[in-house]
Amino acid sequence: MLISLIDKLLFIVFFMSVLNLFRHSWEIFRRLRGGDWNKKYEIGTTELILLMMSLSYLLSTIFVGVKI
Repeated sequence: MLISLIDKLLFIVFFMSVLNLFRHSWEIFRRLRGGDWNKKYEIGTTELILLMMSLSYLLSTIFVGVKI
C-alpha cells in the first residue's frame, strides 16, 4: 500500500517536471520563432531553481530510474 502510494507520488512529480520543462522550452521557442528579438526571456530566481530541479529529476530518472 505504501509503496504504491510512493510510486504514484513519484509519477506525479515526474509528470510535473516534464510539464515544467516543456513550458519553458515552448516559451523560449515561441520567443525565438516570433521574431520579437527586443523582448528577452526573463526568468525569476524561484522559477530558475524549479526549472533546474525539474531538469535534474528528469535526467536522474532517465539514467538511474526509480527504485523503491
